[in-house]
Amino acid sequence: MSIPPLWKIQREIARVGWQFVTMWPRMGTYLFGAAYYDWRYGPKRKTFVGALPLGDRAAIYLIFPTDGVLESHRMAIRHIVASGYAPVVVSNQPLTEAERAELKEISALVIERHNFGYDFGGYRDAVLALGDRLPTLRHLAILNDSAWFPLPDREGWLNAAEAMGLDLVGAASHRGMCTYDFDKYREITWTYTTRDRTFHYTSYAMSISGKVLKEPDFLKFWQRFPLTNHKSWTVRRGEIGLTRWIMDHEYTHGSVLNVQDLDSELAAMSDAQIQRIAQKLIVLNIKPLQVLKKQVLTLDAPSRADLTALILNCVAGVGAGYVLAEHLIFDRGFDFFKKSPLWMSPEDSQISLDIAARLPGDMGAIILREARELARTRLKPPAEKTRAARSG
Repeated sequence: MSIPPLWKIQREIARVGWQFVTMWPRMGTYLFGAAYYDWRYGPKRKTFVGALPLGDRAAIYLIFPTDGVLESHRMAIRHIVASGYAPVVVSNQPLTEAERAELKEISALVIERHNFGYDFGGYRDAVLALGDRLPTLRHLAILNDSAWFPLPDREGWLNAAEAMGLDLVGAASHRGMCTYDFDKYREITWTYTTRDRTFHYTSYAMSISGKVLKEPDFLKFWQRFPLTNHKSWTVRRGEIGLTRWIMDHEYTHGSVLNVQDLDSELAAMSDAQIQRIAQKLIVLNIKPLQVLKKQVLTLDAPSRADLTALILNCVAGVGAGYVLAEHLIFDRGFDFFKKSPLWMSPEDSQISLDIAARLPGDMGAIILREARELARTRLKPPAEKTRAARSG
């Protein structure tokens, strides 16, 4: 039996230690998070009735307008309306009077709230605001502005998700893919399962059927949702928690972006396609993946098998929606373009800027302008990142 590398042993020791240290505050937020938020911030929440009727299909659209309401926000809301959905806009930042008035004109509801609980805190406020109207809806979509949506020349994710006829449809899923070992990346065998305990549908885009909305326990899930400002706990309770709730209640589920047969899809591609995808992988500034990507791409003549193994390892480690952005957007018509890689690392940022520059038309120009601004204002030089890490 081989001894694991030292970095793996250190990682596991750190993980167990962190779980012990955070056990009591985690339990406290689990038991009292919702009650604390409702007591502390609930009275400060502002809800405004908009000009549009609610109808039988609604879309919660969460925004975090630190730089004000952007043209891409307006673009998304107009698309939601054109798709037959009534927008319920939730802002995790205060709005100006002019912004509030503008959003009311193109929405059914506008909610301003304190930024507590990340996206699921905002989703919760919107679901509770809908309250008794939930059982009357045929579909409820949940979206946030962590990704640009829609992208130019797409048929529209909202209608595509609805057409799948499932009770929960995500834009993409995460985890549930094969296990990976970056030290033995060539040995990867691609598998996909929803039975993994951390499997979940990503929260930047979900579509929920009327069958679920009529379930009384669905509203109770949100009423009792344990809010916290700890990001990883929010992911576990929110994305993983809602996915598990759907599964435990035996509702049907799936995602528009299907990666179950990714290995077969890659096998059917040309060598040039595989090379291009490998060059454009976004690895979110994750050090082991950066090292692996550089290691493979700087080989004298990386084989097709090496490149394919690199792609599969990165997708398993990070998720297809990030890693394969260039391939998904231009080859598979994916309707979402995640923003965070623009400030993760210079390499990820440049790949994202190149993607934005290739998007056509007025929508493409809007996204490119905003992408350049995000890269300019949020991307830190490597030396500055190192200093920030040491001082933190």
